[in-house]
Amino acid sequence: KTLEELSPELAGAEPGATQANFAQCWHVTEISCGTSCAQIALTYLPTGEQFSGPVATVGATFRVNSRLLVLNPAENIVEAFGDSPPQWAVTEHFVLQPDGTLEQVR
Repeated sequence: KTLEELSPELAGAEPGATQANFAQCWHVTEISCGTSCAQIALTYLPTGEQFSGPVATVGATFRVNSRLLVLNPAENIVEAFGDSPPQWAVTEHFVLQPDGTLEQVR
C-alpha cells in the first residue's frame, strides 16, 4: 500500500503543519497495520514530502534531536512478550542519512 492509503490524514498535509518529533525537521507517525504491526511513516516538514519507512512489531522510539530510529525497543518487547519473546521480535536500529533515507545499523 502507498503511504496515502495507509494514512489518508497525512496525504496532502501542509508543510510545517505538524510539529517535528524526529531529527529536527521530520515527523514520524506509527500507523497500525494489524496486530503487532505498525508501518512507520516519515514526513519531511519543510516540504511536506512523505516517505514510507520500515515496519515495527512493538513500536519505535525516536527523538527530535537525534537521527536514530529504534524499532521494537527492548523495553517494548519485554512489555509485550515478557521474558520469553518470540525469535522474530528483535530490536533494529536505523540512522537517518542526509539524503533522507534510513540506513539500518547492524
